[in-house]
Amino acid sequence: MTNVNGWYYHFIDMYTEERWNTDVELSSIDTALLMGGVVTVGQYFKDIPEIVSLSKEIYEAVDFVWMMNGTEFINMGWKPESGVLNDSWNRTGYWVAYSPDSDQCLECVFERNFTYMEHNYIHFPAPIFVHQFAHAFIDFENLSDNFTIDYFQNSVTATRATKDFFVHEMSQVYNDYTENFWGVTASDTPYGYDAWGGPPLMGQIDGSIVPCAAAGSVPFLPAETIAVLKNIRENHTAQAWTRYGFVDAFNPLTNWTNPDVIGIDVGITVLMAENYRTKFVWQNFMANQHIADAMNKIGFVPYVPTK
Repeated sequence: MTNVNGWYYHFIDMYTEERWNTDVELSSIDTALLMGGVVTVGQYFKDIPEIVSLSKEIYEAVDFVWMMNGTEFINMGWKPESGVLNDSWNRTGYWVAYSPDSDQCLECVFERNFTYMEHNYIHFPAPIFVHQFAHAFIDFENLSDNFTIDYFQNSVTATRATKDFFVHEMSQVYNDYTENFWGVTASDTPYGYDAWGGPPLMGQIDGSIVPCAAAGSVPFLPAETIAVLKNIRENHTAQAWTRYGFVDAFNPLTNWTNPDVIGIDVGITVLMAENYRTKFVWQNFMANQHIADAMNKIGFVPYVPTK
């Protein structure tokens, strides 16, 4: 598959394995998520040398320093026509930091406290997915870093805030939102792609539901999120359930359903469901020596609450 310095394009042609079009960038976050799967597969099949070797080859080909472009952050992406994008990730390197060039990578975390109702947590205005994908492969539960942040509990709080945002605020505008029916995150919408969500309000929320908003948080709030998924499955089957499971997004008020299947949304649903059920993905990823070395280098230790 086409790549540059080990980084892969955000969208590719599934038949040619080439870049979809000139609007598509090399994506650091999507490459990082791909590497999470590559590392996990290599670890699970650790007794098959060919798979282990290929996993190691793919992973170690990623040039992290190149994507930092002389800064202390990993850039969001790169295009051959224009170079690096104007935005960077602040913690992408946390779980992909170990590489032959990792000594050149600087640790840097941007903290921002946010309060919604009684919920106080570290948050940058963005949909709930930003509190989910970082946990898809890393088991952050009971761990903290040099900033003494409990990232797992932070995502628990973020999910509670998201639920309350829909149940107490957005329900005043769209009456389909209830205790067992809430949540949107970045997805397709009737108006095109939108990074919608909240709190605070982002995008044109219109009564739609994005099932992976709840599904991606199952390990954080099992009872509340599973109640949403059961409600969708049992009471909105015709509109919201297909051969691939939950649809990407739908609106019971307007009868709109997104016809596209989006792999990354199906992916977070499956990964977090399995992490909740068996911790299978977490256990295999965390057992990899590359990842163990990276976590130690960053300074992750058992979480001790501050007094």
